[in-house]
Amino acid sequence: MLKRIMLDSNIRAVIEEPIPRHLIQTRQISGTKLDYVSGNFVIDTLNRAFGYTWSWSIDKEWIQPSEPKKYKDKNTGQETVTPQVPVAHVIGTLTVFLRDENGNVVQVSKSGAGSKSIIGGSSEQESIFKSASTDALKKAASLLGIAAQLYREPREQEYFDTMLASSSWDEETKEIFKEDIDWLEKCKKDNGFDDDYMDTIVASWSSNRFRTVSSLPPYKFSSFVTYLQEAQRSAAAEEK
Repeated sequence: MLKRIMLDSNIRAVIEEPIPRHLIQTRQISGTKLDYVSGNFVIDTLNRAFGYTWSWSIDKEWIQPSEPKKYKDKNTGQETVTPQVPVAHVIGTLTVFLRDENGNVVQVSKSGAGSKSIIGGSSEQESIFKSASTDALKKAASLLGIAAQLYREPREQEYFDTMLASSSWDEETKEIFKEDIDWLEKCKKDNGFDDDYMDTIVASWSSNRFRTVSSLPPYKFSSFVTYLQEAQRSAAAEEK
């Protein structure tokens, strides 16, 4: 029977943190703008999240001939046939290693498919499977949540954040974060903060990604409490 694994809060924080805008690249495909990040960004994120305890393996790679592109001229009705370049495909498996509550090592694997059109000279083509492999790695990593926000529309991201918070706060999780929950309640009471004021702080702290304390998933809730504790210590030091 499968058992839920409570991810370390640091792993969740790294996976779900917003991607800095200057690291997001853009390309046009058939008139559609697509945002993406580099393979190096995904590798760095995997290293940060899982402490280098992950692996990537190639399951299959092949070259597929492309069908010619056919279209008719609107004015003459004459059909034009344009040859297309072949495409290199790669299917690979990303495996990360976690520890459950008993300290046992658990493997979690996700597969991804990537491709790359075969163009350019021999110096470019010799790395074609490497490029397709990087594309596959990025797809597999997105199944773990890395850079997954690039695949979501803004409304989907807002819905995801809401669902992530509501589905995460079960009784077991509340017990794990009880110390942080109790600290926040004491902070509100000691400083006379009501819920609306605290929600304002959450929105400012998260750059409006989260609007209320209740919308924070556990790993973000813990980070928010740490932020408040550090702010409180700084304020106390300045008063001395």
